[in-house]
Amino acid sequence: MVTGHLVHLNVNHLLLNLAGVLILALLFPRFLPADRLLWITLLMAAAISLGLLSLRPDLASYRGFSGCIHGLAAILAMRGLKTDRWFSITLLAALSVKLVLEGVGLDRSETTALIGGPVIWEAHALGFASGLLIAGAGFIRRRTPKQSSLE
Repeated sequence: MVTGHLVHLNVNHLLLNLAGVLILALLFPRFLPADRLLWITLLMAAAISLGLLSLRPDLASYRGFSGCIHGLAAILAMRGLKTDRWFSITLLAALSVKLVLEGVGLDRSETTALIGGPVIWEAHALGFASGLLIAGAGFIRRRTPKQSSLE
């Protein structure tokens, strides 16, 4: 589970994940700085792995970066609420609908055939949730007034 985010089932799986990252970079050109992106991605990967261990103890292995991509999409959409409000709301709503469809078993068979293994929808949901939490924590931190050093 620890390194599962870095390996893929096949080339199609890898290409889909790379396309997801590229699409996010194109949709949100003010992408997170590389140092923050690394730490945020590591935090999300850990949250997804811990969540999968809790929710799916039967899961022997996990492969792919798509959970982290869902989390990054959530973070970037939340950050975009200031500048591209309707686009960001639409993206958050579309991702929410996608996650519900995956959760009830719809919209997975074609992807399963393409990537050569089952879609672990819980990883997508955990990534999305961790992204929302990280974005929310960042929003709260930016809104909290700093105490004066004279106190």
